Amino acid sequence: MNRFAQTLREQSISLRRGRAEILQVNVGKLCNLTCVHCHVNAGPKRKEIMTRETVDRIIDWLANTEIPTVDLTGGAPEMIPDFRYFIERVRDLEPLRHVIDRCNLTILVEDGYKDLAGFLADEKVEIIASMPCYSAVCHRRRMSLRPITNGSCKSISKLCSTGFTRLRIFRSAGSPLTCATTIGSMSTCNF
Repeated sequence: MNRFAQTLREQSISLRRGRAEILQVNVGKLCNLTCVHCHVNAGPKRKEIMTRETVDRIIDWLANTEIPTVDLTGGAPEMIPDFRYFIERVRDLEPLRHVIDRCNLTILVEDGYKDLAGFLADEKVEIIASMPCYSAVCHRRRMSLRPITNGSCKSISKLCSTGFTRLRIFRSAGSPLTCATTIGSMSTCNF
């Protein structure tokens, strides 16, 4: 018996598999940013992205499950050519599935993606995003983050203007995922 199993037995703990709640899908390594902390080493020059054939295979598999949530991550999931198609296919499934987009926010104000905020709002997609900082003090101390922070704030304002209400933001610089907030309290960013 291994140490883990032995410790469980000593503590009278039994592990039982529950039902799957979330299917997280990494759609590729293409991203509009190159972040030092990125665990998949994503960036603008990366070419590894999910094909439509793979998207269809995932949807076909998912249709035979009752997994309630699909969590799209990457790189920047929004940059794969079939991002909208993937979300539309998931949202067409019965029972209805919840979709999460792990978004860096800056993509929403880049050319070719500026209408994405409206699409995400219409499809009722939840966005989970991290920002390097969102306080004036942090912003002044970390001038190298200004373009990312400004782009993120523009995206938040854009999401607010569409009536978007499904956004969770975490602060990523300085401490790991410590502060969650909702979009309703961040309609503008003042730096």
